Amino acid sequence: MQLITLTPIRSHLNLKVGVNEQSMGYKAFLDNLSQAAPLIRVQQFRNDKAYEKINEDDRNTLCLFRLSQDYPDLQAQLDVQVYSNCMSIVSICFELDEADYDTQLDAYLHATTTELIDSFYRDTLYPLLNRLPGTVAPAYLEPVGKFTGFTDMNIPFADKAEVEQLWSSSFLRLDRHEVGTYQAKITEWLSDTPRPEDAAEIIRGEKNHALSWLHYVLVEEHAHELEHMLEAMCLAQYVYAVQDVCNTHLYRAISDAYLENNTHNAEQTLDGIRAITRLHSCSYQESLKYLKRDKKQLLEQILSGWDFDKLTENSQRLLETCGGRLKDIHTSRSEKSTFYTDLILVGIGFISLFDLAVSLSQYSRAYTSNATLGYRDVEPSSFLIEIASWETDNLLLLSCVTILSLLGGYWYAKSR
Repeated sequence: MQLITLTPIRSHLNLKVGVNEQSMGYKAFLDNLSQAAPLIRVQQFRNDKAYEKINEDDRNTLCLFRLSQDYPDLQAQLDVQVYSNCMSIVSICFELDEADYDTQLDAYLHATTTELIDSFYRDTLYPLLNRLPGTVAPAYLEPVGKFTGFTDMNIPFADKAEVEQLWSSSFLRLDRHEVGTYQAKITEWLSDTPRPEDAAEIIRGEKNHALSWLHYVLVEEHAHELEHMLEAMCLAQYVYAVQDVCNTHLYRAISDAYLENNTHNAEQTLDGIRAITRLHSCSYQESLKYLKRDKKQLLEQILSGWDFDKLTENSQRLLETCGGRLKDIHTSRSEKSTFYTDLILVGIGFISLFDLAVSLSQYSRAYTSNATLGYRDVEPSSFLIEIASWETDNLLLLSCVTILSLLGGYWYAKSR
């Protein structure tokens, strides 16, 4: 009996936002990635001509590379698919005898999976991911600790004893002749899933797999069927996990944007996670057209069983809320700019009226004391003579009253 655990984990590898994954520069990046780490298996780049073989995936546009490790003592093989946005999917295949674990099988799988992933990530994968940004050109990878997207990954292992594992699902793989032996196990394995009736249908031979949620069963009837289903399942886990993480970050960014006093930081955070969420959705839709038809149908079937459409609908609502908050920030910033502009103009006007009052007072007094200033006039200016007779304090007071009256009229007109 084979049992395979599938675990999405947060990993420290982040491709810069905006990198064109269909460019020749990206092809050179993948080639250099293979040379920098010979043990990894880098994804296939796009062919010059698409869909040359309709019975194979044309290309893999999501997974960046894969890495494997065997654990003979535990009869386990670990395989990790590393993606370019702080997410990896770890699958561990165990060769087990149910009789050796009885009711403790789930507990054993959970504990062993957690321990293997933690040790493998710390000892093998993280050192590799930490080294790659400085050794692979072009510099498309962001250095660990300087991620601009998922900033929560910038301090590795700061406050957590283990690598962040989102969840673990378990895959029970059987041959057709083993179904009779493990009837009770199949029934118990699927009892808490959304479709427990799948167990009876598998036992009767009406179907050979159950892919509801967290507990899966496959009765392998054709060669490479397990590999085909695991690839679809890993891809589904990745798509769902990243969307879930994006939603969590959108919640957090929106909350910070409402509570954060620094609107500039809030705007940057909202813009960043909004771009990542939309790019993930676009990348997923783009990748579908390069899959084999049966794998594409299987992937959509799996995601449908997980209510992935509801997750994306919620993401869309969060994006709308995010956009609304960004609009509020821009409006608030515009109102503040208008207010500060008004204050500056009022200050300029205040100084100008004071300057006019002082200059008028000086000139009127010079005019009345020097007859040559008005020698061209038929008679002396009565206005200047009147101004010259005023005290300077009264003239300045009149200027203040005028300024305040104009200011009051301006605010009244603006409020209406």
